[in-house]
Amino acid sequence: MAEEFLTSGQVARLLGISPRTARRYLTKGLIPAEQNRLTGRWRVSKAALTWFMKKHNLTPIPFEEPRRQTLSDSSDAEAAGHAAGGNGRQPATAWGVAEFGLAIASHKSID
Repeated sequence: MAEEFLTSGQVARLLGISPRTARRYLTKGLIPAEQNRLTGRWRVSKAALTWFMKKHNLTPIPFEEPRRQTLSDSSDAEAAGHAAGGNGRQPATAWGVAEFGLAIASHKSID
């Protein structure tokens, strides 16, 4: 079975630190990792991160993939859903809301 690896950003989220601090830990060798010579990206094995966390008595912050932001107000969500090309029944994305706001702003008359 292949070993699973994490990125420096994932390590930062799991430890509750900034990505810059995580890269500093990796560069100094505090967390065992490999750096790709061509891209500069870090690969941290889950085993290495577990070792680091046990050594320093750390508890990970639960890792969740980022979710698309939705509106909770149904009338705003419906209007923004139409602006984003939706049917008004599905939640609007933040990008759709921004497009909707720009569309309204460009159609306002200045008296």
